[in-house]
Amino acid sequence: MASTAQDVHTRAGNLLAELLRAPDPRIRATELADELDADFFAVASAYLSVAHKEGNDEVAENLQRIIKMAMAAKNALLRPEIRLLNDLLECQSDWLKRKQVLNRAAVPDVLHMDDGYFFRLVDRMLDGMGDFGCVCRLVH
Repeated sequence: MASTAQDVHTRAGNLLAELLRAPDPRIRATELADELDADFFAVASAYLSVAHKEGNDEVAENLQRIIKMAMAAKNALLRPEIRLLNDLLECQSDWLKRKQVLNRAAVPDVLHMDDGYFFRLVDRMLDGMGDFGCVCRLVH
């Protein structure tokens, strides 16, 4: 049975409410990690955007805290290569933070595991960017 947009929104909203009500949202996010999908993050981000626009700083801070916990719980389920890529993307243009991420003890293992999966993933991302004139530089 196909879900309607309303069903998706309701399900994501219910998950968000459950995390907001949880005595320990970090633990509950870990328990719900398999259910925290792109729809959940889209709905949560929409609520966060509304809270910011309305100037409701307390609600925005709570939502941002919950989204970060949910993202960390979801990230823990991902392949190490994808976690590394997410960590690098989170640094945005802060080269010091990127260097700290790349200096982690496990990084060499992640970069060489499973026959270069990390680099194939990066190549796919760059291919998807088209002609944006992007320059990719890896710090060794």
